[in-house]
Amino acid sequence: MGPRISVCIPTHNRSGLLQKTLKSLAAVEPCPDITWEIIVVANCCTDDTLHVVDALKEHVPVKLLIIEEADLGVVAARNRALRHARGEIIAFLDDDVLVRPLWLCELVKAFDSQPDMLVGRVYLDWHTLSRPTWFDAGMGQYLAQVDLGDVPMLLQNPLGAGANLAITRDMLQRIGGFCCPLERTGKRTAGEDTDLIARAMRAKGRVLYAPTVTVDHYVAAARLTVRYLRGVAFDVGMAEYLIAPSISAGELAANLGKKIPRLLQRSVRWLLVVPFNQRAAACLRVSLAKTRGNIGGIMLCAWRSMLGRSVRPPVFGDLPELSATIASGNSAAPADQLMAGTHG
Repeated sequence: MGPRISVCIPTHNRSGLLQKTLKSLAAVEPCPDITWEIIVVANCCTDDTLHVVDALKEHVPVKLLIIEEADLGVVAARNRALRHARGEIIAFLDDDVLVRPLWLCELVKAFDSQPDMLVGRVYLDWHTLSRPTWFDAGMGQYLAQVDLGDVPMLLQNPLGAGANLAITRDMLQRIGGFCCPLERTGKRTAGEDTDLIARAMRAKGRVLYAPTVTVDHYVAAARLTVRYLRGVAFDVGMAEYLIAPSISAGELAANLGKKIPRLLQRSVRWLLVVPFNQRAAACLRVSLAKTRGNIGGIMLCAWRSMLGRSVRPPVFGDLPELSATIASGNSAAPADQLMAGTHG
């Protein structure tokens, strides 16, 4: 019988942060009768990642597997992890998060209410950094923050949540694995997590926000610039259109007609605000970048449609077979059972 949970962590040349992530997993409270495994995918790593993981194997209380992936990109790395994951539930973490001591038990408890996918809470870990005066709470989403409050809920709209995301094997076999709507690799967001959640929702999957399944996400100093946040916001704006299953020419034109006036309006506001309010100016610049991303996504969808190309890249769906001793059903639970199952 395989493990109930596979924890998958893609990484690229960040052995120091990865080591802290693995140590936090090694220190989680054990969950009675729950078996789990950890899979680290070294994605084109040229540092000491392999050595760090090997050195930690004897200190981690579960099986720790290290796999190399030669195709650079988080999508390739996450899909490689899927090929080796044996769990009924497959959880994805970033290589720069610290899981809370009760993370594993709360994850299991949340899945007792039988969602198809789970989005956990992600706090920002500022460590020794000072939060910039211009940094607004709404910008946290572009640094992987996920905080929708203290009450568990079934989500109605997809969001970026790859730092702390879990999905059942049954749902993965229905919708396939990760794909990159932006069709590129790089240091910024690719939208593959939002895309996966969107596909699960279109398949009538139940996506649960579980605030007690908590991690702390490391804030890199290099990302605390308006320029970086604008880049992420632009990508998010593009992905909002590229993850859609199909968009008609009329819908594209209507959306473009809304976005261009909004872009002009915000541009004027930014010019008026710049000399007087640094935070408001930063917020407007990031908001402008997202609107430009929306326009870019609309134009790219229109261009692909004209060329007769699919808006979406092919979906990975080759998962290893699950042991027959593990059930994979996901029947819906009543709302009161959902709350009880999440809070325990």
